[in-house]
Amino acid sequence: MTLYALFILTLTLTAQVLGVAISLIDSAPEQVTSISSTTGTLSAISRTTLRTTVFRSRTIYPSSQTSGTTSEETTSETSTANNKTASNSISSSKSTSSTTSSTTSSTTSALQTSQFQTQILQEHNAYRKLHCAPNLQWSATLQQFAENYANQYNCNGTLIHSKSPYGENLALGYNTTAAVAAWYNEEKLYNYNKPGFSEKTGHYTQLVWKLSTQLGCACVDCGDYYGQYTICSYDPPGNVAGQYQLNVLKSHI
Repeated sequence: MTLYALFILTLTLTAQVLGVAISLIDSAPEQVTSISSTTGTLSAISRTTLRTTVFRSRTIYPSSQTSGTTSEETTSETSTANNKTASNSISSSKSTSSTTSSTTSSTTSALQTSQFQTQILQEHNAYRKLHCAPNLQWSATLQQFAENYANQYNCNGTLIHSKSPYGENLALGYNTTAAVAAWYNEEKLYNYNKPGFSEKTGHYTQLVWKLSTQLGCACVDCGDYYGQYTICSYDPPGNVAGQYQLNVLKSHI
């Protein structure tokens, strides 16, 4: 009985370490209306929302955000007056400690946000360079949109696109570098001889889309089981029907 229980525990831990990849298809193709710059007329552009990928693992998410701690002080009781003075002193000390902790936490959060932005932008541009696509520029507007949408996520393991006017890639369970790498790894499935949208390559084509010029991303921590939730917004959006051949180029390396 003991050996059987040990066997079941080993299988459970192995499954958690290896992870389980699950692909979810978002919504049906949608129509986007645009204004022609030459004729000034309205035209409908078919654009398909992207596929999302879930990867459950306990091992790939980096260490969680640290926060400051406060310590309590003790004083000896000598008299009523001294007790009052000691009480005030402790209160003041706690207030100072709490302020310091809050400041440290805020500084750490800002630093992590800055590092996330720098890293995910560099990762995008490194892959885009391989396909002769110009560097993306960081957009505060897209970042704010991504943050607002990310803050609404309930970490339930289901990914739903925002249906924003921007291009969009989502990931759950990957850290920052791994998320972009996972999107890019769809490249091996892309058929350059028959350019167009595929549910298996939608992340990749958006990532290297030549006419996209701006990027804004955000992430939230969904705990040890689901890990990091990442959302990236692109403008102008990619995956526009009829424009794949000009915007998704083969690697020159």
